[in-house]
Amino acid sequence: MTRHQQLALRVHLPGARARQLGFIVLLAASVVAASILPTAALPTPAPGQGRCNMSTTTLPDLKILRAGGISCNFTDPTASVDIYDPTTLQSKPAGNLTMARYDHSALRLSDGRVLIVGGEGPDKQPTLEVEIYDPSTRTSHLAGSIATPRCSPSITQLADGDVLLAGGSLCPPYPVQRLIKSIELYNVKTGHSGIVSEFRVTRYLHDATLLKDGRVLFTSGIDSEREVVGENEIYDPATNKLTAAGAMTVRRIRESIVPLRDGTVLFAGGVRSYRYPDNAYKSAEIFDPRTNQFRPVGDMNSGGYCPGTALLKDGRVLLAGGAWSTTDVRPLNTAELYEPKSQIFSPTGKMTTARTCPATKLLPDGTVLVQGGFFSGGVVGYLIRSSERYDFTTGKFTAVPEAQPATEPVASHPASH
Repeated sequence: MTRHQQLALRVHLPGARARQLGFIVLLAASVVAASILPTAALPTPAPGQGRCNMSTTTLPDLKILRAGGISCNFTDPTASVDIYDPTTLQSKPAGNLTMARYDHSALRLSDGRVLIVGGEGPDKQPTLEVEIYDPSTRTSHLAGSIATPRCSPSITQLADGDVLLAGGSLCPPYPVQRLIKSIELYNVKTGHSGIVSEFRVTRYLHDATLLKDGRVLFTSGIDSEREVVGENEIYDPATNKLTAAGAMTVRRIRESIVPLRDGTVLFAGGVRSYRYPDNAYKSAEIFDPRTNQFRPVGDMNSGGYCPGTALLKDGRVLLAGGAWSTTDVRPLNTAELYEPKSQIFSPTGKMTTARTCPATKLLPDGTVLVQGGFFSGGVVGYLIRSSERYDFTTGKFTAVPEAQPATEPVASHPASH
């Protein structure tokens, strides 16, 4: 499998969602926001068809904004934008970017607009220009430039509205991927971006988590040898410096990451290797920003990666669905709750449909909407249209009547990479 095939779609989602999806439907990314709104899996076009290496951004209604990209035979970059509805498996045109680009990163800003950064343009030239797309008007405008051309950096919006761009790789990243250690700070208001720090260790496809105290925690990722990085780091916007953080209890990647109400962060499940098939961890741990250390908590009832996650109103965490092995990615219909006070996972009701990488959204009444996701049957992958709702007071899932259960074949199941 070529690197282009592995990165058939660029996805920019909160938490570890992008890395998790990357293992299932050839999606890869490393963008983080403070909220936890994962997206449903997206279809991967066959080589030579459709568009690949686009950015995708989850909107508040769980529809997905897909921007830019390149034809899957990697000859024709595009500036097109569309909005994909995972409940219908259909997309509608939504304007254009100011320029064709691919291998870029995208982030939904706090004001609802979408920041587009980096990547490559026509003739495989790196792109310094930044642009901002407005879903309400379906238009995009240039908004300054970055200091260093880079493909697929992580993007995190800080408490003051500035945006931290970290790592990525030099463009073009093929045939040899050269990783970038520098970190820059982009001002959304002025369009200016400048280098402020650099990683202590080389990392790519890492996770970036905005902490409650305003700092950013960088964890995991892979190095230039495609080994999982064990060193963790914290960026402090008050000093523009990176400092070392404690190591996880085990090296893990594609784990679920959920910031908790008390400022600590839950890291659960995941797998031990980016390259080799493996069963998912059952273990979980907590990062404590007061000590900058990780500590183990109770194990999950079943190992897993890429469940739908949601922080409930009572402070517990719902983990629904997912898959337990990178060689057998049949979806799970099981769900469990993490209780921060006891630090224990307990089973809850089973979903009406087994699904991996579903979208989740906490609704005003405290229930959780679980939508879409991915179903794998043999060598053919299927997207799921159906939705269901979880009621934490009863511990039960019920199907949402408006969405009739249905599946659509979308792509051959990827080999591990």
